[in-house]
Amino acid sequence: MKTEIITPDGTRTGYTYKSKPRDTAGRLREMCAIIGNGCTTVEHIALPGGGHLWCDEDGSFKNVDLNEEASKLYWSAGGIPTAWISGTVIVETKAMQERAL
Repeated sequence: MKTEIITPDGTRTGYTYKSKPRDTAGRLREMCAIIGNGCTTVEHIALPGGGHLWCDEDGSFKNVDLNEEASKLYWSAGGIPTAWISGTVIVETKAMQERAL
């Protein structure tokens, strides 16, 4: 499955997972490695249109930069307007998933 990584400076990079889709533990380890900054717990946020945003559940408590692009996606999903997403995130959209098939 293809996905996109968004860093706090707004850089977007396409990515193809190395772990198999059914290898849940491997996929979570891979996500934490991508997110970085000592990520141990990945948080899922459902996006409009069937997309997914994955971030460090504890990112807002760490000394990492705010991610404005990810926060905008979070807000579009009905997230709290005063809450920000911090650090690097992984985003999957339905369009990306269809292209990956």
